[in-house]
Amino acid sequence: MKEWKQKIDGIEWTYQIKELPNKKVGFKVIFLNPTKLVRTSFASSLAKEYFDKHKKVPDSQIENMLNSAITDKYKEKLEDSFRTKLKIFLFSKAFEIKIHEYLKKNKEEIKDDFCKFKLTKTIADIYSSKYYQYDENIEIEYNKKIKTGSELYNNLKNEKEKYLLSSANLKTRILIYQELKKIYIAKAPISIEEFRTLITENTCAYCGITLDQIYKLGENTLLHNKRSETRGYSLEIDRKCPNLEYTKGNCCMSCYWCNNAKTDEFLPSEFIEVARGINIVWQCRGKEAKISNWHVDFPKDSKVWTDDCTHNDKQSECNKEE
Repeated sequence: MKEWKQKIDGIEWTYQIKELPNKKVGFKVIFLNPTKLVRTSFASSLAKEYFDKHKKVPDSQIENMLNSAITDKYKEKLEDSFRTKLKIFLFSKAFEIKIHEYLKKNKEEIKDDFCKFKLTKTIADIYSSKYYQYDENIEIEYNKKIKTGSELYNNLKNEKEKYLLSSANLKTRILIYQELKKIYIAKAPISIEEFRTLITENTCAYCGITLDQIYKLGENTLLHNKRSETRGYSLEIDRKCPNLEYTKGNCCMSCYWCNNAKTDEFLPSEFIEVARGINIVWQCRGKEAKISNWHVDFPKDSKVWTDDCTHNDKQSECNKEE
């Protein structure tokens, strides 16, 4: 499929255009890099006429679609971030009370508790490393309270025995979900400006490969990714500590290969040697192909390797609505 390039706010975006199927009048623009974004626009007859003549969308419309696509992605990640906090907030409350009983409390009290709750690496690790591995007899301590895995699991069910921490049940069975989400987003832990700066990075924070270098490897048939239509030629947003929120300090841009290798398992300090190994592979492939001026700079002194995944982040205080 044909690709176009357009510089918007100093960043060169590569994109493709697809007409919508089933005789719908409109277009889907797929921004390929620096990061992958998709935006659908239902076109006017005038825009359709322009497309039929030039086989592309006007530059001004591309810029508008890009801005809308960035906003869509930002909202999607904010909701992911909100669910992360809500899930572990409820988990922390399960050390004190059955959650279906807690949710019967005054809404304002619940909102206040949620906003004051700080999602730290300590409680996130208790959730993922102890509770989530689920040994029903294991004793788990938090804030000087001890519960077994089985007791916590039962405390996280509603009156109909439905487990509340599943993604579907969080949204459909917690009646205050939308109100908490609205408050959270109003005091978002990452701003749209910070998010936009993040996604326009063109270098993998872990192995150091750039988008231009990824394309050069592809052009020289040195990539073996069988998912290249959807992943590989764009950078991806990664949470350095995956059980924490999307914040400026906890987010970076990663190549497909580092993101896949890191998964949700490794801390940045643990992943550094894996990333160094990936970097060495890139160095070898480029040199074997005799790509001119080939060097993939490994970010050994980067702050990305700190396990304090929220360094320099402002605390999100959502309990005081403006």
